[in-house]
Amino acid sequence: TAASCRFDGPIDSADVQLLRANANRGCKTLFLASPGGDLRAALSLGRIIRAAEMAVIVPEDGECASACVFLYAGGVLRGAYGPVLIHRVYLTQPSASFSETQREFAAVGREVRRYLREVNVSDTLFDRMMTIPPEEAVALTLDEMNNLGLGILDQVHSEYIENKKAARVGMS
Repeated sequence: TAASCRFDGPIDSADVQLLRANANRGCKTLFLASPGGDLRAALSLGRIIRAAEMAVIVPEDGECASACVFLYAGGVLRGAYGPVLIHRVYLTQPSASFSETQREFAAVGREVRRYLREVNVSDTLFDRMMTIPPEEAVALTLDEMNNLGLGILDQVHSEYIENKKAARVGMS
């Protein structure tokens, strides 16, 4: 089994099948170094990470930027030795009108907020992201990550593990 695996480079839809294969091979620790990429692919990747109960690590010589933050959020154990950078999401297809752009942003917002709730991260993260222009990405501090639910331990997974340990020794 592959105890660890790496995700390097831009995120796109082809990565979903590759990460799923790594998860099926037993990858439990995912090293992340990505400038971001396709938002919807990132949400799918984050869900794979979560379902496989992977730990995610941003190595000292790497960074997790833009859509990569959603992969990072999917981890049940997280370590950021390199920066985790956020900025406003942006649409890759131009809209025909302002009202269409507004509808698209609202739909993306609902999708991202739903995902963040699934992975026990405050949707305040999305609000914060939306205030930062893409060309001015900002690195989250450790305090900010902890306050947003992006700290080292996912609280729900932590509770799950503690309950499993208690059951093994006959405690309720």
